[in-house]
Amino acid sequence: MDFFEKECVHRWKANGLPRKGWELVDVEDTGDLTSECEWCGTSIRYVHHIVHKTQGHRSTCGCVCGENLTQDYVGHRAKEKMLRKTASMSKRWLTSPRWRQSERGNIYRRDQAVQVLLYKKGANWGIKVGEDWGTRTYPSLDQAKIAALRLLNERP
Repeated sequence: MDFFEKECVHRWKANGLPRKGWELVDVEDTGDLTSECEWCGTSIRYVHHIVHKTQGHRSTCGCVCGENLTQDYVGHRAKEKMLRKTASMSKRWLTSPRWRQSERGNIYRRDQAVQVLLYKKGANWGIKVGEDWGTRTYPSLDQAKIAALRLLNERP
């Protein structure tokens, strides 16, 4: 019996949630170890949001519990790796001298042969990476830049 089985089973029995049939929704970088896996109690930085396919329950967990619950041993680590890459690049990305401002006040740059555009949308900022328009707006320019970096890193 591995760590996952020994440490998590007692919590699973207590919360009454199923142990199989989950799928990964998203992975979030909290920036530090402030979150806790709902399944094993471990402090986590990267919060994996999962949903049960048939019952609709939502839960948050760490990478190992997420892998075991979803039976996906590639997707969780790939998303987490992408977030780590984004975190290490984000400081340089935010302050890069390659950002330019257009006559209309939009912020833009060309990266990986792709145009990245940040534009004002009311009081917030919207993003466009290549031909992909972002679906959200962001309250600050820095948040929009980080979202654009994440979109850029998700491109094939």
